[in-house]
Amino acid sequence: YNISSAIVFRLLDFRQFISTAVLMFQKEVAERIAAAPGSKNYGIVSVIVSMYASIRRELVVPPGCFYPRPKVDSAVIKITFRDRPLVDLQNPELFRELVRASFAQRRKTLLNNLKISRFNESGMIEKILNDIGIDGKRRAESLKPEEFGILSNEISRIP
Repeated sequence: YNISSAIVFRLLDFRQFISTAVLMFQKEVAERIAAAPGSKNYGIVSVIVSMYASIRRELVVPPGCFYPRPKVDSAVIKITFRDRPLVDLQNPELFRELVRASFAQRRKTLLNNLKISRFNESGMIEKILNDIGIDGKRRAESLKPEEFGILSNEISRIP
């Protein structure tokens, strides 16, 4: 279970060849992958996977179903890859970097996280947020994947 996120990100890299993945993870990891905006489990993996796929929690598997018995519950999720991302991303790698920078310090606002990132080298991050109607005082966990996509595309236009 300790390489769960790496496996999911690797599957995303090959999504054009995969329509659906049914995977079992430690329950807490599955909850983070499937988390919705605004929830405490919503984070980097939730945003990035949601951009490219829909996620559905299928079932919880108790420790008694395994031998030897683990100390954690497991959960099965179904990831159905979209034909197209939620937003037509100009630069998918920039999108991933932006999401990571936005969640760098969860207690900080989006603007404060991005002000100290490479995305503010031009000093324009506050203007970009205002131009696309995203309040910089919001925290990253309140933004939908589509909002991250729109923000990413606006940042990619900066020369």
